[in-house]
Amino acid sequence: AVVSTQSGHYGRDRIKFAQADLIVKSLNEDEMSYKKSVLSIRGKAISNAQEALVNARKDDCDAATIQSGCTTLWNLCLPLLQPNLRHMILSCLQIITTLLEDIDSMSVLLRCQAHMELAKCFEDQEKLVDALEHFNKALTLDPEGKYKDTIKHFLKSINLRTNVYQKPQSVDEKAGFLLEQAKMLKNSRSGIQPLLLKIGNLLAPSTFNWGLNELSENSTNCNSIIVLREKIIKYREASE
Repeated sequence: AVVSTQSGHYGRDRIKFAQADLIVKSLNEDEMSYKKSVLSIRGKAISNAQEALVNARKDDCDAATIQSGCTTLWNLCLPLLQPNLRHMILSCLQIITTLLEDIDSMSVLLRCQAHMELAKCFEDQEKLVDALEHFNKALTLDPEGKYKDTIKHFLKSINLRTNVYQKPQSVDEKAGFLLEQAKMLKNSRSGIQPLLLKIGNLLAPSTFNWGLNELSENSTNCNSIIVLREKIIKYREASE
């Protein structure tokens, strides 16, 4: 009787995964559209698949059923991996990564991608410790190095940001960390200006105003910061 009941659960959950997929497939040519109405329908399909997957886990379904559900949910979430939309699927990514790890899934590429996207969600929320954890997991699940450069880029960026709070010792280290902060505030002149002043005071306290004068009213962007950094380096070399 137990086997019969479990088999019923497996069948029920797989049917729900298929139904969720069909909700989106029925959109035909609008399937990949970002119109509000389409996103609403996709959101319903994702919610249904997510619920079915959670239930499948509660029902102690076999690894194949869990794998099927995670794959379906991942595919439904793919169009929402855009930076301005991925916050909508954070819980889905958490479920996918957790369940695939629980069953020790051999789909390492899917697991790598899911951990990487979950890490980006955490980074967007400034949860840098969580982001580091999942980027590192993604790295271990990428034996062929397909995403190695991308992951290491994110890891370096996060490490620089977290190190800002670890009291760098040398003047150059302090200036470098402040520069990273300035780059993250590239769209905020009011936020960048105090950081540039701090950098100037660190590297050349008495004569740095000339550097700030090089920045026009509308040039407070990442490129002008890089130019300013080059000017700082040249100034220091000339002063030594």
